[in-house]
Parts: sequence; C-alpha cells; structure tokens
Amino acid sequence: MEQKIIEIIANLCGAEPEEIEPNLALFEEGLLDSFAAIQLVMELEEAFGVSLDMASLPRESIATPVAIAGLIREKLVTRAADGKSLTYGDKVIHLSTAGSSAMELEYLVKNHFR
Repeated sequence: MEQKIIEIIANLCGAEPEEIEPNLALFEEGLLDSFAAIQLVMELEEAFGVSLDMASLPRESIATPVAIAGLIREKLVTRAADGKSLTYGDKVIHLSTAGSSAMELEYLVKNHFR
C-alpha cells in the first residue's frame, strides 16, 4: 500500500518514487499545495476504492506518505466493518463481519493490502 501511495505522490509531483520517503513532509517540502492535495485525494479514492471528504479531512492526515497509509487503512477497516468487500489491485476480500472484531478487520487490511 505504501509503495502505491508513494507512486501516486511521485506522479503528481513529477518526482521519482525513490525520492519520496515514507515520512517526507509533503506540504513543508513544497510537494503538495491545496490544488495538488485535491488531486492527491482523487487519485487515492480511485486507487483504493475509498471515499475521502476533503472538507472534513485534516491536513495532518495527508501530510506524509505514512499518514496517508494510516488514513487509507482506517477507511478500509471502516468499510469492512460495514460489511462491504475490500478491493486493492487484483486482491478482493469479501467480508461478512458478523462476529469480527475491529482488531481482526485491521489485521486483514494490514496484512492483505500492503
């Protein structure tokens, strides 16, 4: 998952993926501004099949690639808790969450969507 996020950021910024480190401060380093943040959110929604509301999205949640990965995982866990299937690339997990704990769902997301 982190690598895909880094690739998206690199593509938006015209950088090479190797130049984007996991804890790189995207706004402070000038890689993201308001317009690029909107583009980034749209790319993330498409790539990971999640819905991100820019109006209620704290800047800190997209400040670094690591923060973005945490946000995406959180959205995927929430989606899984709603009983929906999770899709990332060619991986699909169909969930029936009756009896599944939040920890079990988080484990699925972390271990199947890297």
